[in-house]
Amino acid sequence: MSNKTNKQKIREKKSIFINGGAGRVLASIPALEKFAKKGEDFIIVSEGNDDFFKNNKLLHKRTYHTNHKDLFKDFIKDSTIIPVEPYRNKKYYNQECNIAQGFDLDINGEMSDNYEDYRAQVSLTRSEISKGQMIVNDIKQQSGKSNMVVFQPFGSGVVNENGKIFDPSGRSITYEAAIDIIRELSKHSVVMVMANIEMPTPSDVKVGTINVSLREWASVIKQADHFVGCDSVGQHIAFGLNKPCTVIFGSTFPENVGYPGAKNYNTIDLGKDTREYSPIRISQDERVEMNNEECFNIQESDIISISNYVKETLNTEPVQVEKKKSCNSGKCCSN
Repeated sequence: MSNKTNKQKIREKKSIFINGGAGRVLASIPALEKFAKKGEDFIIVSEGNDDFFKNNKLLHKRTYHTNHKDLFKDFIKDSTIIPVEPYRNKKYYNQECNIAQGFDLDINGEMSDNYEDYRAQVSLTRSEISKGQMIVNDIKQQSGKSNMVVFQPFGSGVVNENGKIFDPSGRSITYEAAIDIIRELSKHSVVMVMANIEMPTPSDVKVGTINVSLREWASVIKQADHFVGCDSVGQHIAFGLNKPCTVIFGSTFPENVGYPGAKNYNTIDLGKDTREYSPIRISQDERVEMNNEECFNIQESDIISISNYVKETLNTEPVQVEKKKSCNSGKCCSN
């Protein structure tokens, strides 16, 4: 084979850049696996979190971080870069596809209308699975309860300023509402809080806490009985594992970042009447961000609904509502 032919073959290689957090990585996996199964010759260049490419039989060996030695010279220079940014797809910003479908459109030029095609493979090792089993079994034994719920109340935008926990992006559950949700769920399950900041709790609120890696959190979610959370990485993990989950949305659209209507996926949409689409990765609109900050207006009826759905998945009796009262954003009732 001539050198020219060899060079042409090298140039058929492709480089796909994936940026952002672990949730975006998980959403990209089904499209990337489809691309690999087509026999495409490509590498993945990770510009951010690459935890969930690890141990994936199709993708791990193709994945390189941007700081890999001689990455450009040895891999990218003779490849074609495929532009990938779901947020800039017209279908995405008009709520006609979610992020996993957007990745599929960018990478494969097509998308499925069936969310079942987008359950990302969460490729855990045997040791990670064993550690998750040990953690969940220990916490259940210590609590005396047979059910465990993983609860992720905060997204990546949450901050703790002088003891005040809030999220200016409007993606996180307010601290006060999170405490009330824990109280309600604790009536039938032990609650383990998944958070990237310390979450102080009142003396009457008991939660499980652990300090583990994100992949180990995935193993804990795999062994748990239910996942409850906001729009963050936990819901993508739970969906990929087909774990029963309840996902609460405020400033973001379930049609974009969730899987509404999918099996085992319960959507609580608090922002549907007040939010506006925030065109992140396209433009910055301060007015929209300020409007959406107040989208997480959760009522006690919502908290009861969440708890009832969880109990139904556990085959237990629903909670009886004795008294309803408002639980507004930033100032929530306590039980």
